[in-house]
Amino acid sequence: LEVPIIGYLIVTPPRPNAFSAFAPQVYLAKDRVEETELLGSRSLAFFRKYYQFERGYDVDKNILNDERKEAMRTAGIQSESAEGRKRNLGRALDNLYSFLSLIGFMALMLGGIGVASAIHVHVLRRVSTVATLRCIGCPVNRAFAIFLAQGIMLGVVGSVAGTTLGVIIQKLAPLVVEKFLPFEVAAPISVGAIVGSLAIGMLLCVSFSLLPLLSVRRVAPLAALRAGVQTGRAWWKDPAVWAVVAVLVGTLVLTGLALSPRKSPFLGAGFVAGVSLVIVVLAAIARLISMLARKALRPSMPYTLRQGLANLHRPRNQTLLFMVSIGLSVFLIVTMLSTQQMLIAQLGVGSAKGKSNVFMIDVQPDQLAQVQETIKLRDMPIQETAPMVSMRLAGIKGKPLAEVQEDESTRVPGWILRRDFRSTYRDVLVETEELTAGEWIPSVTDVDFESAVPVSIEEGVAKDLKVGLGDELEMDVQGLPLKMKITSVRKVDWSSMTLNFFLVFPLGVLEDAPGFSVVGTRAPNAETSGELQRAIVKDFPNITVFDVTLIIQTIESVIEKIGYVIRFMALFTVFTGIIILIGAILSGKRDRIEESVLLRTLGASKKQIRAIILTEYFFLGLFAALTGALLSMVAGWALATWVFKVEFLFYAWPIISAVAVVTTLTVTFGMFLSRGITSHPPLTILRGGV
Repeated sequence: LEVPIIGYLIVTPPRPNAFSAFAPQVYLAKDRVEETELLGSRSLAFFRKYYQFERGYDVDKNILNDERKEAMRTAGIQSESAEGRKRNLGRALDNLYSFLSLIGFMALMLGGIGVASAIHVHVLRRVSTVATLRCIGCPVNRAFAIFLAQGIMLGVVGSVAGTTLGVIIQKLAPLVVEKFLPFEVAAPISVGAIVGSLAIGMLLCVSFSLLPLLSVRRVAPLAALRAGVQTGRAWWKDPAVWAVVAVLVGTLVLTGLALSPRKSPFLGAGFVAGVSLVIVVLAAIARLISMLARKALRPSMPYTLRQGLANLHRPRNQTLLFMVSIGLSVFLIVTMLSTQQMLIAQLGVGSAKGKSNVFMIDVQPDQLAQVQETIKLRDMPIQETAPMVSMRLAGIKGKPLAEVQEDESTRVPGWILRRDFRSTYRDVLVETEELTAGEWIPSVTDVDFESAVPVSIEEGVAKDLKVGLGDELEMDVQGLPLKMKITSVRKVDWSSMTLNFFLVFPLGVLEDAPGFSVVGTRAPNAETSGELQRAIVKDFPNITVFDVTLIIQTIESVIEKIGYVIRFMALFTVFTGIIILIGAILSGKRDRIEESVLLRTLGASKKQIRAIILTEYFFLGLFAALTGALLSMVAGWALATWVFKVEFLFYAWPIISAVAVVTTLTVTFGMFLSRGITSHPPLTILRGGV
């Protein structure tokens, strides 16, 4: 049928299903469609009817109520309203909003740790000043207030600078992204957001400053004459400690609630609870490492290794500081990167490089060889060929489908009960499949269709159908009943742009069933793809050819732009983590110098001292990074299960990268910031002049 093109639609109505979204869309008058005779017994046809109601009419309440929707589902009819579609889109965006809120909270947490680390180093360098003030009669609270005032001023300056920078970026960002978007991006200045940013910045700065400032209260006047002297009062007996802890926890909870998405108001509070638990676990592991380091020492060990391990448990060791600060930083960064990968995987598209980008559907058995030859003539590879047989579910575990639908205890999703299963048959697993249970049966002979034939099922569908190995299903294969027994369960990577199936039969079962094949190839460019499509349509009018290159490029473009934001935040958090690492190393520099002087006095060479320092920082970085990265796996599982409601996916590269990079950076910065330690004269240490 030849028809004139009378116009183009810029915006089309929603497609009937995801499968049809790949095919070209043409609109014909109903009588012209009948002339084509396309609606035959072997056609895959979907019918959709649209209704328009008065504005404000509640369709979901008055028309698509639960009872009526259930009746339509039973009859195989799908229904939705415009408001329902909006809600579904909102649920899809909730994960993105929650993830961005999580990134913001992680950034604030890392910034707070950086503030605490910097204040800690500052206080260590001012111990003699505090002791002198105490000697001339300055009360403990006043000395504490002096340093607190410094922290408040730093908070004010930092918050104002950060807010100003944020406003500038907000104004510049639309100029960068507007060329990627089909609409204008407004960037109004929100006074409330600016005030809130200033308040959160100052509050976090002051709160995180309080914890390291508590050490000021424990500096004794005698420290002016003798280094390392503190008050004899235990830290846990000081009521100020518990007051500071309460302030810090309250600040984090309030910040978490303020940053939580509207639909997840307690996400921030839950994250605070999780981070608090991680800190407790890191502190406990630090104690365990110190204890094990003491027990692991053997006289037969090399001297530098033995001394480096001994530094993990000696008095005033850095194990606890490194495990909490560096371990928590690694935990936050790896959790963010792993969560990003899980959410991107949820979009349902993986790497399409080298995969098929042109597919031919409804290739009849007598056309398959000719279609493949047409592809080969254009020097294009035949990457995938899969036969398909349409079937519908007729029974589960011996129960007819009608009984399954009426049995509320089964709770089988309606979409499975009413869908068409397009199944395939082959004798091998493909690269996107992994056998998780049972035995793969490649082929069968002398099939008796009175008994159940073997089948391999995808694990997600098996879970929804509540079936497993040995259970039986019954399918209606275009009017003919087929009993099957589940002999294996497969895990399928649905994010790959390849042909995947819920049910895979062995060879020898479905070959004689009415069906068609799908052939996939890869076109190097649009010209070759167009030439192939014209040739196929001309010689085989029944075959539908679609090119998914544009779809793949669009999705990859969106993911790439999301990746820009994630990488920017990752670089920011990594930079903050480096500052925390430097602060942790500087906090123990005086102890390194004192130890160096003592070892040199006892006859150690400069080379041995450097080897001891390298060994200590290697183990500190390794243990902190490894512990933080492993704990991030637990956090990733919790976020995937309870927050984002997606499948938890394990990614090894963030953990391996974090352990390698953090250990290397710890050793590098440790050795760099420790340069000159071996050159300090002993008299300088004895006089407290470090």
